[in-house]
Amino acid sequence: AVQGAGVAAVTLLESVERAAHDLRRGLAVIVDGDDGSVIAAAAEGADALRIARVGDLAAASPDILLTHARATTLKMRLYTPEIVAIEPPPDDRARWLAALIDPTSDMAHPLGGPYQAKRTTLPSAYAASVNLAKRAGLLPATIAAPLDAARANLVAREDRLERVAAVD
Repeated sequence: AVQGAGVAAVTLLESVERAAHDLRRGLAVIVDGDDGSVIAAAAEGADALRIARVGDLAAASPDILLTHARATTLKMRLYTPEIVAIEPPPDDRARWLAALIDPTSDMAHPLGGPYQAKRTTLPSAYAASVNLAKRAGLLPATIAAPLDAARANLVAREDRLERVAAVD
């Protein structure tokens, strides 16, 4: 820890490692980017409750985020840089998500598409959340939703979520 004004401060690396650990445990984290914050949870092992929890905390419908490599394998069009965001279906989200993100299930679910990637500009923290899942040793996919500054502060405080800055 870095010392400052007599109080131990958490280094960036420690913050990233804590957030990665929380993702491995199935908890949500808040990622702050240049253009706003997002709440994100690991897609690997996610159940319907985790997907709904991200949406409830954000007060918005969550997106499923995939790398371009995975999206290309699934024959998805790449409209956004670095990652692809898709909206989960309203029913049977957990089984759909497991088949979507895990390449080992491709042969068991050969006709999973077509998938519609979002064409809008995505928050920079979306890509950082996928990189954080990679750092955590998980499949590079997350469930995420944007948060405005006030909501991000409220959720971080009330739900005691780890908060990390999106950096390269």
